Amino acid sequence: MWCELTVSAVLLVCARAAVRAPRSLSPEPWQRCWNHQLIAAACCQGVWGGVGCWDDGRSYSWCCTRVSLGSRNAPLPEPHCEQRLAEVAAKLKPETVNRVLVEPVESQMANLRLPPAHVLEPFLSGPSSLAQVMLLQLVELVVRVFEDREIAFWAHGNTLVGVLRHYGPIPWDDETELGVFANDVEDVVGALQTISENGHHAFGPIAMSAVPVPRCVRNCGQWLLSFERGVAYNTSKFRHPAVRIAWFDPRGESSSWRESFGVGSRGLLHHRLLLTKLLPTHQRRLYGTLWLPTPRDPWAVLDTQFTAGSCRGEARRFIEVCHIQACRKTGTAFPIATAQASSVPCATLAVAFPVVLLRRKFASVTSLLQTLGTMTAKADGDARRSGLGGRHTVGQVPRLSLSVEVAVDVARGAHVLLVGQELAGSTTKGTACWVRIYGSHSLVTSNTSSVNAL
Repeated sequence: MWCELTVSAVLLVCARAAVRAPRSLSPEPWQRCWNHQLIAAACCQGVWGGVGCWDDGRSYSWCCTRVSLGSRNAPLPEPHCEQRLAEVAAKLKPETVNRVLVEPVESQMANLRLPPAHVLEPFLSGPSSLAQVMLLQLVELVVRVFEDREIAFWAHGNTLVGVLRHYGPIPWDDETELGVFANDVEDVVGALQTISENGHHAFGPIAMSAVPVPRCVRNCGQWLLSFERGVAYNTSKFRHPAVRIAWFDPRGESSSWRESFGVGSRGLLHHRLLLTKLLPTHQRRLYGTLWLPTPRDPWAVLDTQFTAGSCRGEARRFIEVCHIQACRKTGTAFPIATAQASSVPCATLAVAFPVVLLRRKFASVTSLLQTLGTMTAKADGDARRSGLGGRHTVGQVPRLSLSVEVAVDVARGAHVLLVGQELAGSTTKGTACWVRIYGSHSLVTSNTSSVNAL
């Protein structure tokens, strides 16, 4: 309710500002940057906080002041990520997309043999709708405090699996795991204590508990945040839903390095290589109703974690095989984990909820269009000049990293997204966008716009 009132108040201020703005026959500066005057008023007057206002090459002088109208040499705003991606998607062949991406997945679903009910039951006995709301509210509090204190964090472990495979929490899991990068453990502790002291306006007090870690005596760098009104499973002192925090230090000495990636006292070089895959955390992916930062190379991070860390080795095929716990959780007992039903083919779970069953990454626009569309030499050159391929240089729009993701459920069939990630550069923090290229429904819904292409 508080969030709704806050947003309403902001929009009311913006609406009044937009109404008071004098009308003019000449083009308004905001029209060069946004489609709606309400958004322009929020950004230009600062009442929105600036989040998302100045992405894609927009600037205050270009978008909000009239003085720049007379400058013929002023650069045009860079094209939006969605616009650039839509240009690529328009060159795809629908019949090729269907043959290469959709038919294999739908054929897999048509030939599916469901396992016995007792095997599926642990995966279908997930948290209640109330617990899901509580979890996302708690995650939002944590994210807000970390961002205010400029502490780098990312979706970690099982949560990163959920972000990539479900566009949200894993349906049968009631924990969110976040990795945190900070020089001093006290910086993380101070942020978490702030959350615990303030609590939540609707769900009440928040408990902060240190999680015991094997081979660690003190300052282990792992904590659990949960509502005191949450549920305690069996004899566990921890309550759920919960947010698990794992601290990673720059020196590779914190226990989370060992627990997550198998980095030991002699793994200094290894941990430095991991840092290049983890940071910067500018990319964001949908997590239910929120957007969570992800590692710089999330797939490589999971691959490393599955190989050497706390995750099952076979879980490297996490799009094909779904586990009750892909990554081991230290210190707490998972309430529905059983040896009898610890993993099933992910396709079998499409009877209950959407699952991403296919992902393909493309090194360039040329590679994508050679596989799913047409590409001429001229088009290849145009794509490189527009920043869709090749290397990013100063003065160019950020290069797009491209992939396609096919999600499916038994009721609505396949849904294909073309996903673009603007690689971070000197003038951008990296923006994720997508275009729906197949399917009449959209599994990804949020304020970030999506486009129907085919």
